[in-house]
Amino acid sequence: MDKLEKLAAWGADIPGTMQRLLNDKELYDNCLQMFVGDENFAALGESVKAKDYAKAFNEVHTLKGVAGNLGLVPMFNVLSTMTEALRAKDYSKVDAQYADVMQKYAEFKEIVK
Repeated sequence: MDKLEKLAAWGADIPGTMQRLLNDKELYDNCLQMFVGDENFAALGESVKAKDYAKAFNEVHTLKGVAGNLGLVPMFNVLSTMTEALRAKDYSKVDAQYADVMQKYAEFKEIVK
């Protein structure tokens, strides 16, 4: 199974993303690799740990946008949940939401490595 098949099995919207990227698989792979190394993941962890929720909101919102553009539906969903909670200033589940984000991020990295 190739990377795109694995991503599709994970729940990514490969057909929609390929349409947006004019079926340029090399471009998509480059974007995926950039997302793997996105510094916002580490920064989000630091912000959550420091309880700097305004900064965490900006980081998670940025990641959500990129995940959406790349069709990474499972990642987009957990990032959306966290984004909306932070937007509403509901910090009661931030640690659990961050753990969910990092779980999906680990799954994603395993697929695209």
